[in-house]
Amino acid sequence: MRLTMKEKQTITKVAAERYQKARKKRKGAILNEFTESTGYDRCYASEAAWEENSGISEEKYSNRCKAGSKRRSDYDEKVLSALKKTWYIMDCICGKRLSPILKEVIQGIDEDRPERHGVYRDRDDIALRRSTCESIEKARLAGTEFKSVLRYSTSKRWEYWERIFTDVTEDKRTSESMADAYFRTYRTEMLEGAEVLWPEVEDYYYLMKMRVAEGPAYFDSEKQNEPVNPDDCLFQEGWIQYYDDEEEPKDVPVFGVVDPSMGKRSKRHDPSAIVGGRIKSGVIYITIADIDRRHPDKIIEDILSYHNRERFQGFGVETIAFQEFFSNTLEQEAHRRSLTLNVIEIKPSTDKRLRIQTLQPWIKNGWIRFRRNQIVLVNQLKHYPMADHDDGLDALEMLKSLIESGTGAIRYESVQRRQTVFASKKTAY
Repeated sequence: MRLTMKEKQTITKVAAERYQKARKKRKGAILNEFTESTGYDRCYASEAAWEENSGISEEKYSNRCKAGSKRRSDYDEKVLSALKKTWYIMDCICGKRLSPILKEVIQGIDEDRPERHGVYRDRDDIALRRSTCESIEKARLAGTEFKSVLRYSTSKRWEYWERIFTDVTEDKRTSESMADAYFRTYRTEMLEGAEVLWPEVEDYYYLMKMRVAEGPAYFDSEKQNEPVNPDDCLFQEGWIQYYDDEEEPKDVPVFGVVDPSMGKRSKRHDPSAIVGGRIKSGVIYITIADIDRRHPDKIIEDILSYHNRERFQGFGVETIAFQEFFSNTLEQEAHRRSLTLNVIEIKPSTDKRLRIQTLQPWIKNGWIRFRRNQIVLVNQLKHYPMADHDDGLDALEMLKSLIESGTGAIRYESVQRRQTVFASKKTAY
């Protein structure tokens, strides 16, 4: 005989009290009894037993107003207010699921008795919900996708925070408390550059905790509207390897590359990508992964800022059409600032897709490793070739080729010089 939901809730409450007081060995036996009684999956049962008396479910949907970056809203305040109410009625489901059923939700509400639905008080609210539905439907038909995180923070402190949050030597509640304390200490720095869709309901910190707890694949699918089918992707998520600060080989030089965007002339308004890294023992450690939409003058400013800090031994610039002018401008600006920047022009001779495919063995074998805060570049890897942009991967391939040619005693030479050397060796043989 199946248990009712009320009976399951009662069993969960009792099991949670026993589970939280028990020692580690005893917890396993309690979970076995709990799953056998309720039919729950063991993973879900563990979460339910831990969260029952922790207060997390109440905190999850509390309004935590934080000062954040302002972005242009597609809806006015009245429509947004009605949309929030409808979203709460539907138990805060993600926008991708809410959009197709919004019309049915509105049709199912009795206009003559709006008080039955709690948050709606009069016919004006019903009219607002209808206008909200129409706005969402137009956005859906136009192909608009809503992402919970619009821009990730680039702070390196998130790497250390994640190690605290996932520390298996402590129990889950203690690890979370320690991670919360660390975040409160460095809050301003860790939120720098971050932007979310709805800070009043889901702030950046809450979303980052969800991303780590539920896993990047679940988070990208449910919160970022970016579901990934591994069969369609060139780079599998399990191949991607990360490194910590103490593993970075700082005794070897840094190389860098840039894939400049075309600015306003680009139809897609592609972002520019500045990527830098070091190589040691055949492994490339990516130290810089700056992917953003910006104009050429801002790209030059950012490159020279990185060079002033890292001192690139060589810096590659893709030179096709406008980008050749960009390369000359970068070199002149570096000279004007008394910075010696070894600019190396790179003229690709093969298709971009073929070049990016050469990264697969490097990623699969762990020969290229990333920082955990380089989320934009890693996401382009995971979603390629379905991702909206691949500028970061193009720059990554340029860096890999540049570093390969510049290791050991090999020096950078012009194409003409290399052809001359090759011809002389061929004659000698």
